[in-house]
Order: sequence, then structure tokens, then C-alpha cells
Amino acid sequence: MKPMVSIISGVTIDGKISIGRGVSSKDVMPLPLSVRKFLHNLRSRFDGIMVGCNTLRIDNPYLTVEYTEGRNSIRVIPCNKVNFDESLNVFSKPGKVMIVTTDRIGSKHIKKDSVEFIILGR
Repeated sequence: MKPMVSIISGVTIDGKISIGRGVSSKDVMPLPLSVRKFLHNLRSRFDGIMVGCNTLRIDNPYLTVEYTEGRNSIRVIPCNKVNFDESLNVFSKPGKVMIVTTDRIGSKHIKKDSVEFIILGR
């Protein structure tokens, strides 16, 4: 069975998701409560939700269902270097977090029971 993949992204009419490197889109384009509820309802229906490590560091998201009822998805973080620590919000809520990385990870590991590392080749 093939997985169903959906991409949900906030983009301005000129194709930008931020006003500059290191600036959170949350600060630039705050969403009305009705939109946040809609997006979190969608989030509760998926098996996984994925963000890259830059988004993880800049936005510091929880990646959980907050504005509606529903289950939390597996939180997936693809990152060739694990250059963040377990103080980020994504690690503060119960639920599984998968970090997909390469064998260049070195000795840096998040030491939480709910975090699974999937290590791929270079």
C-alpha cells in the first residue's frame, strides 16, 4: 500500500514563506483561530507530521493537536546533523518523535524514551 502524502504550507502570493532567513513565519503571518482549528483537525487525521530542522529551531513547534480534539501524529524530523537539543517544544509533549538522520550524526543523541532515531547512509 502506498502512503498518502499531503503538503500543507503557508505561502504569500509572491511565493515566500518568510521575510528572511531565521525569521519565523508565525511572526509574519499569524493565523486566525478558525484556520488553526482547521489545520489541527487535519493534523489529527494523519499518521505523521514532518518539519525540517530549520523549522524546528526557528519556529520551535509542538507538532501536536491543540485547537481541536484528536490524536497526535508521529512527529518526524529529517536532519543530516542533529544540531538541536531536547529542550525544544517538540520533545515536551507525550508521543513518538522520529529523527531521520545520516551516519554523520556523531555522538549527539536526544536521550528521551519517546525519540527514535532512523539512521540512513550518507
